[in-house]
Formats: sequence, structure tokens, C-alpha cells
Amino acid sequence: MLENRMLEFKTILAKPEQARELQALVNHGYGQETTRLPGSRRYPKIEEVITLIQSTNWMIVQDPEHDNKIIGSLMIDNDDENLNKINAFAVDSSYRGKGLAQVLLQSAEQFLVEKSVNEVFLEVISVANRPLDDCQIFTKKKETICCEENSLANYYQRLGFVFTDNVIFTPHAWQAEFRKTEYVTRVFFREMRKELGLI
Repeated sequence: MLENRMLEFKTILAKPEQARELQALVNHGYGQETTRLPGSRRYPKIEEVITLIQSTNWMIVQDPEHDNKIIGSLMIDNDDENLNKINAFAVDSSYRGKGLAQVLLQSAEQFLVEKSVNEVFLEVISVANRPLDDCQIFTKKKETICCEENSLANYYQRLGFVFTDNVIFTPHAWQAEFRKTEYVTRVFFREMRKELGLI
């Protein structure tokens, strides 16, 4: 158990040799989300983590008093549409409630502002109150959607993020891997956006 002490958090870029530790941190964090498929993992292959460390800006925070253990993670990725997105956002459960998540987000925003980027995106996982087999039904009747877990979205909203109109439905890979059709057809992602004030 982590003693109640104030830590001075500093973000640095991850290195390929830290891939396995990062993989464990992020997968554990994603497994804690109540809207995730039971036992799901964000990064099942260590090779994928190494590639992402080398091709993105993957920020980490370490605790020097505990053998430089990685206690926080946040990746800034540039997607196919040239949008800067936050991914792999995770904090070690022993360090939650100490402001680490906000430090990671502020560091990411500062990094983007210095690159003259004026907006950043992320996605939150939600669960509908009924299957989402028909995308047309979802877009026309949004009132039928009910999120079972709003705390993460509320947290981002307090930090200045707002919902866009983009909804990303559950990847087919999940459906194939877990074969929980009734559940998986209710899981979707809602995109959020924050406008950054340029220096």
C-alpha cells in the first residue's frame, strides 16, 4: 500500500525496453473499466506496444522511490484523419487520487500546443441499454441510448472536453474474440474533443 505522501510528477517519453511494464499497466487499467468486456486487454501483443512506443509520443511517469516503477501512461497518436488522439491513458491504482492523471493530460496538451496543434481528441467507452445492431437506428434515435458508466466522461468534461457527433461501434475483433454478441452489440465509443489555447 502506498503511503500518503505528495509526489512530484514528471513526464518523460517511454522507451522500447519498458514495453512489457507499460503493457501490464495499461491492460490492468482497461480491465478495471466496468464497460469493458470481461477480461479484455488493450494490447495483447508486446510487439504492438514496442511499435507504438517507437512511432508515437507515449508519455510515462515513474516513481523514483519505487525503482522507477511506471505509474502513469498517456499516448498521443496521430490517426488516419490526421487527428491527435489520446490513447493508453492509465494510472496505477495505488497512485489514483493524487493528481497524476491531470499532470499527464496537461503535459500532453502542452506538448501539442508547442507543436501548434489546436485540438485533441479521445474516446470513452459506453454501453447502450439495448443492442446497437442498426447504426441508422442509433443516429436517428439517440434518446434510446443510456450510458451505464458516465464517471469517466464527466471527468473529461470537467477538464474541458466536449462530445462530438462521432460514435465508433465495437470493433469486430472483439466480437470474434469474446463471442458475447448480446453484450458486444451494446458497447460503443463516444468521441470527445478539447480545443487547446495556442501560445
